[in-house]
Formats: sequence, structure tokens, C-alpha cells
Amino acid sequence: MRKSFIIENIDFDRDKLSDKLIDEIEFKIFNLLGVVHIEGKNIQEMEVNLWELVENYLQFKITTLEYSNNKPHKFTAYL
Repeated sequence: MRKSFIIENIDFDRDKLSDKLIDEIEFKIFNLLGVVHIEGKNIQEMEVNLWELVENYLQFKITTLEYSNNKPHKFTAYL
């Protein structure tokens, strides 16, 4: 089963991180916002796979992941 999600917000623990590392992670987060396609046997597995996709891309543990089902959205709609 394949499903599309819109990643809207990602947050991470900034404590004990250098300003340079924070900037690098925030840049990667900015590039990751938007539509992603995830596969899984059910919705729970897809949510786990989505979380893993984000952490693998950032190479950093995250604290918050906000997403929605794919629909007309400010990240995907044209004016």
C-alpha cells in the first residue's frame, strides 16, 4: 500500500548543539517539507516509515513531526 503525506513541520532538540549544526539541520528540514510518498502494510506502518524516512534524511533524532494527508495545501497548491 502506498500513500502520500504532506510534511508540515519538523522539530528537534536544540540543546547542546552548535549554531552551525542547528543551521544545517534546519536547512535539511526546509528541503523536506512538502509531499512524500510512503509505503507500508497499514497506516501505522506507514507512519513509522515516515518518521524513519525523516530521521534517516536528517541523520538526527527528531522530537516532533507534523503531517497531513495529501490534499490541496499551501505547500502543493498553485495560485
